[in-house]
Amino acid sequence: MGYEMLEKLLELSECFPPLPIKSSNALYASKFGADPAKYTALCLVLSLPIAFLVSLFFLGNLLFFVAAFPLLFLLVFLLLLLLPKLAFNKKKSEVEAELPLFLRTLSMLLELKIPFHTALETLSSENFAISGELSAAVKEIKRGATVEAALASLAKEFDSLEIKRAVSQVLSAYETGGGAESIKKISDDMFFLQQHRMKEFSSKQAMFSLLFIAASTILPAVYLIFSVLGKAVFASETDPLSFILVFLVGFPLLSGAILSFSSMLSPSHSLEEKRKGSPQFILPLALAGLFVLLSLLEINPLIKIIILFATLLGSAAYFYPRYKREKYREAVEDSLPDALLSVSGNSKLGRLESVFSTMRRSSNPQLANELSVSLKQLHANIKPAKVLDDLWKRNSSLVLKRVSTFFTYLFEAGVDAGNYVSLMAEDLFRLFELRRERRNALSMQKYTLIFGAFILPLVLGNSLSLISEISDAIGGESSIVPTAALTIPAYLILYSFLASHFIAETESRKSSELLYFAALSMASTILFYLFSGTTLL
Repeated sequence: MGYEMLEKLLELSECFPPLPIKSSNALYASKFGADPAKYTALCLVLSLPIAFLVSLFFLGNLLFFVAAFPLLFLLVFLLLLLLPKLAFNKKKSEVEAELPLFLRTLSMLLELKIPFHTALETLSSENFAISGELSAAVKEIKRGATVEAALASLAKEFDSLEIKRAVSQVLSAYETGGGAESIKKISDDMFFLQQHRMKEFSSKQAMFSLLFIAASTILPAVYLIFSVLGKAVFASETDPLSFILVFLVGFPLLSGAILSFSSMLSPSHSLEEKRKGSPQFILPLALAGLFVLLSLLEINPLIKIIILFATLLGSAAYFYPRYKREKYREAVEDSLPDALLSVSGNSKLGRLESVFSTMRRSSNPQLANELSVSLKQLHANIKPAKVLDDLWKRNSSLVLKRVSTFFTYLFEAGVDAGNYVSLMAEDLFRLFELRRERRNALSMQKYTLIFGAFILPLVLGNSLSLISEISDAIGGESSIVPTAALTIPAYLILYSFLASHFIAETESRKSSELLYFAALSMASTILFYLFSGTTLL
């Protein structure tokens, strides 16, 4: 969501006039093709309504409201200015995460006697995170720039010690006419560095989890108590509109910001799929908007639950086929290293048919099925390059694409390739280990979000029930109680949308977002009605 939000903001900034305020953080907008001065103007304009809405929390005391608004405005303005820098650092981490595999592939191409310029051009057409910048460097070389100048400019663009080290090693290999072995060595060092980063991020997750629990659960509960008992105890009254805006705009924005920053700071890995403008969140977002409107209507709670249950059933039917495809793809990928090792002992691989036949005998049923399809294509005299291309495309797998590209290079070179196959299997084992470590590192965030969906309605439901009784006992029923009874279920829907989006992102399964949204929405709504003492019939 962090990238998607920034892309929309950068697009929107083109509609604003440039603002002559210099900011080192806003300058990062230029790295995404936007005008920093226009982006600064957008941040200034957006900060006003966001700060005002959050300031409504303090509307009960005019002095607090007047003091809070400029402080919140400055804070929101600075955070918006910081977004391009965070996004660029995320991009840099993606490049660094893929450097080990990128360097391994480059060293293999050089060992296969492929010319250095051709190897760079080949890698620039792959879907590595650095491919876009590498493609620009290749174009500069074709226009007459030296390889040293073009690659040095690429390294300077990212301002990363790891990228500079990698580029330095690549240039050393270019200048000496060899050095593929030294490129392999630095790629090994970077694999170990990635593992260290995964462990380091795990310790930071605890802080983000605490902040999120405070923003999504503790602050709403405190504000609920303050609003209901304000007139009788604190001599200040919260109007219903302010209550609705704080719950349905202020708290979701704050919670979403914490999750977005956490997502941007999370470590990348080489197996992440690049999805731009993924439409997977659109349906849950549309349903969330519909359910928020439904929650604010004074209709029977049982009808709302029935609608949510119907949505859960529909989302399960929508999700299951996609879930099966994703599990199938994971099974195919997991079996690849063992299958590659089964042919690594052969110094001469022979024809692609014999390679696939050997791999099929050491594969699980899913990979064996895919290899059988490819063997049938080869027996039908389809060119090996097209068979390898179809293998990864029909499975939508980046891992299979890398393996298919790898085999294409090997068969075109016609060399003794057993050692290269072994290295590819070793790389895949390492990459899968990094993927497991990343999922483990992000599991705290996932379970915090799920836990929040169950604890939030319990806290708000009990709080509303108890303070309603206290309000009746000390001074009559507060006008906020009926508003809160309608607003809190709507807030739970928005919480469920945020939680489902980031859980799906954590699992790298975008298709599961709708299922998580429907399940968490229904569970949290039912729990709120139960603990608040609402009559369902």
